[in-house]
Amino acid sequence: MRKFLLSLLLGATVLTAGAKEDYVPTLWGNVIEMDSWSALSDYSKPFAVRSFKATSDIQFTQVSPTSANFFANANGIITSDGIYHFCYYGFDDYYYMNYTQLYTYNTKTWEMVKRPEDVADNFRAFDLAENPLTHTVYGFFINDANQFSFGTVDYSTNSRKDIARTDTAYYALACSNEGQLYAISAGGNLWKIDASNGRPTLVGDLGLTAQGLSVSDHVQSATFDPKTDKMYWAGYFWDSKNIKYVSSLYEVDVENHTATKIGDFPETAQVVALYIPKTESEDDAPAAATGVTATFENANLTGDIDFTAPTKTFAGDDLSTVEDLNYVVTAGTDTLAKGACAPGEQVSAPVTVAANGEYEFVVTTSNGSGRSPEAKITKYVGYDQPSKVSNLKATLTGGSTITVSWSRPDSTVHGGYCDFSALKYQVEGQAEQTTDTSFNVTVDPSDFTAYSFSVKAINGTVESALDTTNVINLGPAKALPYTEDFSGYDAIDQFNVLDLNGDKRYEESWGYVIANEGYWQISKDGYARYINSSNQADDWAITPRIALQAGKTYKLKFDSKRDVERYTECLGVAFGKLLDPSKYTTLIENMNPNYDEYKTDSVTFTVPEDGLYFIGFHAFSPANQSYIFLDNISVEEVTVTDGISAISSDKDGDGNAPVYNLAGQRVDRNYRGIVIIDGKKMLRK
Repeated sequence: MRKFLLSLLLGATVLTAGAKEDYVPTLWGNVIEMDSWSALSDYSKPFAVRSFKATSDIQFTQVSPTSANFFANANGIITSDGIYHFCYYGFDDYYYMNYTQLYTYNTKTWEMVKRPEDVADNFRAFDLAENPLTHTVYGFFINDANQFSFGTVDYSTNSRKDIARTDTAYYALACSNEGQLYAISAGGNLWKIDASNGRPTLVGDLGLTAQGLSVSDHVQSATFDPKTDKMYWAGYFWDSKNIKYVSSLYEVDVENHTATKIGDFPETAQVVALYIPKTESEDDAPAAATGVTATFENANLTGDIDFTAPTKTFAGDDLSTVEDLNYVVTAGTDTLAKGACAPGEQVSAPVTVAANGEYEFVVTTSNGSGRSPEAKITKYVGYDQPSKVSNLKATLTGGSTITVSWSRPDSTVHGGYCDFSALKYQVEGQAEQTTDTSFNVTVDPSDFTAYSFSVKAINGTVESALDTTNVINLGPAKALPYTEDFSGYDAIDQFNVLDLNGDKRYEESWGYVIANEGYWQISKDGYARYINSSNQADDWAITPRIALQAGKTYKLKFDSKRDVERYTECLGVAFGKLLDPSKYTTLIENMNPNYDEYKTDSVTFTVPEDGLYFIGFHAFSPANQSYIFLDNISVEEVTVTDGISAISSDKDGDGNAPVYNLAGQRVDRNYRGIVIIDGKKMLRK
């Protein structure tokens, strides 16, 4: 039969019998092995958290579902918040390496709190214990150097901290109600452990050597009963007299360093993560308060906790009307209000919290028999965090001016207070705040820079999460002749990609591909590629700014293709001064790029005035098409020959070729006069 070990150290222990008390606690423990499971695979064993009474005839009752997940062979702990944290230590046959995974379950619902997480091997524990006063979790672990160590674990950050190395193996650890740690060593001794430095102080020998029992190096566990402050130990031993392993439940007297065997576990069960659920209340103590509300006006940190005091005991009997109850209102570790009240009284307790935040307010009442169960309400107090701004975008509104605009939030993260009309906003990197929903930023286009801006909303002293605009690429004007053959990874980064249909850039928009990557063998270097999507395309790839002059004629050339013959791709070309295609002048209204082979297209044009111009390539194909490839873009000045001799009366050539007048404007085929088709001047009569 296979058992689960954390070390190879063995020791001895001696225990004595003791008397039972009327009170019998119910314990929980994760059963990770039984004799009858020996022939089963780890995936089919019914691992589970099970409950049992502290009686001689121990019988298990299933508490959690049975699952291979509940295989805590590197131990675990149920913390005071009801969360079960435990580790599995396994071997990966594929990578041929050991690994440790942390599992987290809510013991009220037995739902997984979060997906299993890979953690460091130093999370493997002999045993763990939580200080009920500070909620710090301590443990005896195997450290990074594969040595025994005492330390802490923080499950909120999944971090481990070593406090001290130990030369002795301690197989059981528990913490009393007063916060004192006790440990049982391999040699069968009981120790006090100083939580600050890990220093052990011997309490005494538990002394079962005469019975031939020695503490085994199997994973095991101990805990204190929160009601009686007695220590219980689910121990695992080698019985040298009967030549077998045994597992048993013991009550440990920490004052007299004795232990009383309560009973043997069925089928030599291996029990870890020992836990005793805390009893809600004593029978004659008050029942829980009812009708708890929390009222705070606007962002005020002072408010009222209202509740109705109980009229019944925890057991359901009538409370005495002669004696007042005491009440306490807390939030975390802070006591916010306390006083006296009569059973059934409507109480309004003024409270003040220190700062904005979400608070769990807890109301308890008490009498001479004890304290009531907790009545709770959660409330966000003060200024709440606004949601992120929406519709955030950056727009080039001048040669050196970018306007950042957005819509104000209309909700808060926690449902708390916010005066949305009074929100302030800040563009990251800008000193001043604004109440407007736009902000002009002056930039220096003398060096090539990719501009994007993050904006946050500010509600009083609380800031929203940042949201970030699209990218605007600006830099000095490109001189003629301008060429782009996409021979480098950064080529597309100098383009402004406008994703007007809301797809994701580089996923369902214009992006860059190196030709020899994967199975694409399109060109000798790289190329720009538009990836179609389930939406109709509306995506622009816009060149850097190019300096152009009125009165001169320019020729734009580019290579393009599509990859699927049956698909109709739509590609247009236009130019303008800003990154606003709605104001661009069309050069090519619509073309279906050539299938399979690159085809070079060209168009001549003029500009109305001197300035810096963008040239945009517009993909607007129907939804669910495929790819458009773009390469070898060039712009150069061309010389126009004066005189009628430069005008041809030849046929128009390609009947689908666009027609332009001498001003570079697209015209229809009924236009009469001198026109430009395929870069040639022609006379139409």
